Amino acid sequence: MELSLLGWINDALMALFFLLVGIEIQHEFVEGEPSERSAAAMPVIAALGG
Repeated sequence: MELSLLGWINDALMALFFLLVGIEIQHEFVEGEPSERSAAAMPVIAALGG
């Protein structure tokens, strides 16, 4: 793979961002308000669409 330094930085920051978003979503499902499936449907659909 031939990526510039800027490309590597962009990929690393994007991976870190999605890792943190995934951890936050998991935390909210386990301990937060949308622990019921019906309450979690709208945020999941919005996240997939956004």
